[in-house]
Amino acid sequence: MGGMELIMDLDTYQATLQTITPCTSIRIPADVYARWLRTDIRALKQEAKIMGHYLYEQGVTSRTYMFVPGTDRVGGSFLKHRYKKYAKNGKLTFTNTRQELAEYSGLSVKTVNRAVKKFEEQGLISRSGKTFYIDEGQYEQLHALVSKLIEPLIERGRNDEPDL
Repeated sequence: MGGMELIMDLDTYQATLQTITPCTSIRIPADVYARWLRTDIRALKQEAKIMGHYLYEQGVTSRTYMFVPGTDRVGGSFLKHRYKKYAKNGKLTFTNTRQELAEYSGLSVKTVNRAVKKFEEQGLISRSGKTFYIDEGQYEQLHALVSKLIEPLIERGRNDEPDL
């Protein structure tokens, strides 16, 4: 259980921790950690500050995608997320219909069709019949394309960041 769960009175851990480099984690019993946060205002303030900053970053990133054209949102949020979550041996394979892709991504079928066509033409996704593929190289290109669109918007949002 993390600080966010304690502060929000949640009884189960709500997030997944993933590191890029090897790390050592320290495990403290939840009741000891909770007692520490209740009795040390500096620890509680630090935990609240970390949580607030994390949630602020998530909000900036989420809001930023609203200003990106729908076709790029399909690649930026939906396809990148699916690749990171479901790729096996550096390759994502999926057979969803355009309707299903629209439902999953929250965009219209027309937007999904345009996105699929655009990404196929740019070599960012491959298709064989009804099966779509994204390999590691295509994912990296997709990530670079979307980052070029998103990063300036996110940076602009961070420039408006309140002092936490």
